[in-house]
Amino acid sequence: MKQKTALCYSEVFKRKVVKEIEDGVLTISQARTIYNIGGSSTLKRWINEYGINDCMGRTVHLDAAEKLLQREESLRAKDRF
Repeated sequence: MKQKTALCYSEVFKRKVVKEIEDGVLTISQARTIYNIGGSSTLKRWINEYGINDCMGRTVHLDAAEKLLQREESLRAKDRF
């Protein structure tokens, strides 16, 4: 039985590949083939980690203190005018 060798890719390389996918230059399948990237979930994980849309679709919850500070800043800004 042949043992697989784990490859380590640099962050620069990962970002380059993700950018090509996001820019529409390559599909995920094409990138896997061209760059010889083995795992089927590898590129999806890279896109989640390094892609420009990795925060989209997530809900951000502000805690009570942050909400209060924002409200105070908003009121101060209104008082200036």
